[in-house]
Amino acid sequence: MDPKSTPLFEFLMSRNKGFINEYRKAFGCDVKSTLNKEDMAAGVAHYLYTESEYWMRMLPMWELHLIEELIKHKPGFKYNAGFIPVPSLLESFRLITAEYNEKEETIYTVSKEMHNAFKAGIRNAEAFFLSKDFNDFEIYYYGLLNLYGVVDAHTLYDRLTSIGEEICNEEGHFNAYAFLETYLPCRLYLYQVEHTLYYFHPGIAEPEHFIDEQNARPDIKEYKKFTTEEIYAAGKDFPFCTAGINLPESQALIKEIKRLNKGDFQELPDYNGFYVTVQDNIKGLINEFTEDMQFGSVTEINSLMRKVTAFSNAIPRWDLKGYSSNEIFQKFEKPKLRPLPESGFTPYSPDDIVNSFMKMSGGVPKVGRNEPCPCGSGKKYKDCHGKYQS
Repeated sequence: MDPKSTPLFEFLMSRNKGFINEYRKAFGCDVKSTLNKEDMAAGVAHYLYTESEYWMRMLPMWELHLIEELIKHKPGFKYNAGFIPVPSLLESFRLITAEYNEKEETIYTVSKEMHNAFKAGIRNAEAFFLSKDFNDFEIYYYGLLNLYGVVDAHTLYDRLTSIGEEICNEEGHFNAYAFLETYLPCRLYLYQVEHTLYYFHPGIAEPEHFIDEQNARPDIKEYKKFTTEEIYAAGKDFPFCTAGINLPESQALIKEIKRLNKGDFQELPDYNGFYVTVQDNIKGLINEFTEDMQFGSVTEINSLMRKVTAFSNAIPRWDLKGYSSNEIFQKFEKPKLRPLPESGFTPYSPDDIVNSFMKMSGGVPKVGRNEPCPCGSGKKYKDCHGKYQS
């Protein structure tokens, strides 16, 4: 096979040499960066077509499952994968092509050359993934990202190693490190601020927004600690998000949407959508609902809005290091509140009001002698506070 006659070579040649070099490093290709652009592109394409049993080890398990479905069909077959909430790495690196229909379903197609590469590497990649407990680490990794959105590298590594020691005993520390070094998304979804590295959720376009929001609350010093079971439940259905789906507020919102849609509701994809949407701005979710739904009354609108607000306040927030708004109020804000005085509020008398006004204005108010007195007594000004005028 001549790599220069392949779709991947054509794609790489449409980009600059710097892009090809980063592409090369992402997949661990040892083609020399000192080569000219054409030879480097040809070398990278040849590596990806012929060494798939190595680089496919880096892919997420859900994408390996996608590859299994693709190779069941002939090259060029348009495979409908349904609704996929995050972009596939295979798609991002142009190893497969993707198009979308009016239902927002993703249609994948694979070339003949890549189809053969997938068939050659799939079994070895899956066996490697499972032998290192990477399947479990992947679930916990995405569980943490679904709960935190953006998390500093030290915290993520600490959480993963603790989980690793729990599920792998003494090998947990090593396996967690190996996972972070090998797993391709761990190296792609990284963002650095000064000397701190952050891992971020694939659904986040601008991680710096959430980093700034987290740093704006110095009173929240640490990320919330979730149990192993909570982290696993939040990541087990990736690329969909199930963080907080069993909360009463989440279930109440799902039930209300089902009722308004008369049962036409796919629970997991839509939950993923409004969980991620509300993280950025609750108004976005409210606008989405009010645009797409038919309400019978103002009461129905108000009922849904209350459930959206309750949902937003109950779920783990990406801008609050995994705490919900309700938890932040109870843990950090409520203790600072002070009760009102027991004596209550004492209203001012009319004389107090006028005297205060006179002090602030530097003298008596400019009122005609026969006009009503501004104190509200009903008397003429000359017969009330006006008689004090000097």
